[in-house]
Amino acid sequence: MNGNYEPMEMTGGQALVAQLLEEGVTDIFGIPGIQLDWAVDAIRSHPDRIRYIMPRHEQATSYMADGYARTTGREGVFMVVPGPGVLNALSGLATAYACSSRVLCISARSPRP
Repeated sequence: MNGNYEPMEMTGGQALVAQLLEEGVTDIFGIPGIQLDWAVDAIRSHPDRIRYIMPRHEQATSYMADGYARTTGREGVFMVVPGPGVLNALSGLATAYACSSRVLCISARSPRP
């Protein structure tokens, strides 16, 4: 809320980033895609508080988040598009699950009419 106690409007991406910042997330691995445009835009509006690291493949995002979690003790966060993006990231996510790494996968959903 603002000073006049009127609700403030924000996009879903802004709400996501606000919560990630509240949780102390400082680094996100991700492959941008149309379903994630609002989230990536919100991340890029906070370059001093959150870093967006873009590998070349979704599988790398999940493995990087796993490695990040294991080496830093913090949550490893990655973002991929729905469908093939999540499918490509599953091997790294499964590895993180099997090793009890603290990893968060964020994906969007395809728009529906």
